[in-house]
Amino acid sequence: MVIWTHALSHLMFYGEPLIELEEIPLPVIIPFLPLILISTWAPIFALISGTASAYVTLGIVSRGKSVRKEEINKSLKNALKGALINGILLYVVSFIHMTMFHYSLVFNGEMSRTMITGSIELGKFILPSFDFLFFNDAIFLMAISGVIINIILYLLWRNTGYKQIKRNYIILTIIGVGFFALSPCLHLLDPLFFNAIDNGQFILPAVLRILIGHPHSTFPNAGFAFFGAILGIAIKREIQFKKIRNFGLIFGLGFIAVAIIIFINGDAVLGPELIGTSIPLEFHMINFGSMLIFTIALIGWIEYNDVEKRKKIAQRTIGIRRFSFIAMTGYVMETLLVIINLKWYLPLWNSDSFWIRWIELMLFCFMQLGIWVIIVHLWEKIDFKGSYEWFVVTVGGNLRGRKSNRLNVEKVLYNPIN
Repeated sequence: MVIWTHALSHLMFYGEPLIELEEIPLPVIIPFLPLILISTWAPIFALISGTASAYVTLGIVSRGKSVRKEEINKSLKNALKGALINGILLYVVSFIHMTMFHYSLVFNGEMSRTMITGSIELGKFILPSFDFLFFNDAIFLMAISGVIINIILYLLWRNTGYKQIKRNYIILTIIGVGFFALSPCLHLLDPLFFNAIDNGQFILPAVLRILIGHPHSTFPNAGFAFFGAILGIAIKREIQFKKIRNFGLIFGLGFIAVAIIIFINGDAVLGPELIGTSIPLEFHMINFGSMLIFTIALIGWIEYNDVEKRKKIAQRTIGIRRFSFIAMTGYVMETLLVIINLKWYLPLWNSDSFWIRWIELMLFCFMQLGIWVIIVHLWEKIDFKGSYEWFVVTVGGNLRGRKSNRLNVEKVLYNPIN
């Protein structure tokens, strides 16, 4: 999805657009409306991160009935240590992304560019824009939300607190909703944040970035992780899927309904000029509701199916799941590939016809996807060494003193179900 949306966005929204949005007939736009929504789905990484953290950590602390408090607390401290290490490594990747490879866009009122992609785009060497140091990409959100959820799980689960299931569900839900409820108040600080950047300050915007940095602000987006943690606990405890489904429908549809009410009574507009810079709260809520329902549907399809069906699903989705090994790498590096290919691709076409330009755009998107399919197939042969995932898993494993099977291709891709 990142491959497709990055290709589309560069040809439609940035620089000299191949096709102006106003030119596209409504029947052509309608099929792409879900893609427009999904293009703002980066916070789903926070939801998945919360699910994985709770699932794995609960499995560690709940081994057997005779586990002592000291052992539980030690396991939780190790999990928290791992989350902090992982958060730091993800921040490093985010920094590389925002200084070297992110696509050019208008942020804080002016065009911002990174060093490598910006230099290629302009045909001359440039330094990364100062403003981009305070831009929250999806990787930064993964880092901060992973640390926050693990701190809360540590506080809730220590001293056998993990056994207080109902209490934990309630607290996690309240905190998750709280991130959305507090968001409008905290974003009153947005002018202070952007003014500090304009004045060349570093410390103040760096601190405020943790709370309200755009576009993937900790408030409300880290709230996704708490609902993800609830799902992780429910899956690990093998709660009936009917209960999980009802939970998803209540909160998913509830958030969407509230967002629609806010939207009808407000004046927020989400246009191409805002994508990647500022997303109104109601659209975050619609995103959350749709993501929650979508994620739970996948859980029901995969986790709550019988073993044989799960094996068939795993076999049929190898091609898609192969991309999961380099999802973060693709997110970071796709823009570089797009800009390099646009340099030779665009001069091949020269037409005023909308449909010719539309074909040009679609062919480019399919070409990008095809290139990445080849890259991923070849990369698999060396176990995805050199990817950002490999960097995080390898360095993180050495620092934690515990290796991860995250990039074990044979196990994860071909034999995920024993």
